[in-house]
Amino acid sequence: CHAGYRVHLANCYKAFNDRKSYVDAASVCRADGGRLATPRDKITNQFLITLKNNLDDSSWFWLGMDDRGREGSWRYIDGTRLGEFQPWAPGEPNQHGGNEDCGMFYQNPRNDWNDQDCSSKLYFICQM
Repeated sequence: CHAGYRVHLANCYKAFNDRKSYVDAASVCRADGGRLATPRDKITNQFLITLKNNLDDSSWFWLGMDDRGREGSWRYIDGTRLGEFQPWAPGEPNQHGGNEDCGMFYQNPRNDWNDQDCSSKLYFICQM
């Protein structure tokens, strides 16, 4: 793993306490040789929850998923569809205000997924 990244299964992850829009956060991850984190199972999701909460347990963090291509058709940032594992917060994703197209983690103790306006400046997690 690169400096500052933590290994989990076959990937390396790093949480950043630098507030960026979804697109800008994705660019930081790409510059590091990775992408925004894409938790596809409960074990990885829990690892990322611990990682983000160790950095800041009261902030929201971008994940690598969006429905920018087609409303309601959520995909990971690598283009693959979300699978069975989708721990959205109750009532989410809800497209609140008509422009919530990017996925994020809520703060502790909720720690579940929410859709958010992609221009919001949030912390983020990269994966490589």
